[in-house]
Amino acid sequence: MEPTPPPSRPSFALLGADAFLAARPATPVQLAHACTRGGYDAAIPATWGDELIAERCIERLAERTLGPAVFCSCSYVRDRLLAPGPDLAPFMLSFVAPPVAAARYLRQLYAGRPIDITYVGACPSADDEAIDRQVAPKTFFAELRAQGI
Repeated sequence: MEPTPPPSRPSFALLGADAFLAARPATPVQLAHACTRGGYDAAIPATWGDELIAERCIERLAERTLGPAVFCSCSYVRDRLLAPGPDLAPFMLSFVAPPVAAARYLRQLYAGRPIDITYVGACPSADDEAIDRQVAPKTFFAELRAQGI
């Protein structure tokens, strides 16, 4: 009897909005199929992160006692807003970038099981340990073309 091979490590292509735009005239469904043909188990839109962040933002707004709030999910924007001084800090609702939120969500879904996440997009705030690899859409499409996809 042959030994059972270890379970495969699921891999995900996390697609930023810029990846969908760069793929045009291909449709999002065609891009998702290209990702699965390229060896990914699933293609996930990074906009999942937008939904997760929006939910958390609503929760945090309900908890606030201060009036105004400044929503921020980009570390570069946050740094720029706070560069002149800390005056806005008490009003800032800071969140991770949407691709990071989506990647962390996937990791929670597969808790205890290793997965690989490739983020296809140029968001500079997506530099996070939850994402294994970040690649520009142009480079990603070149990789797919090299596979004959």
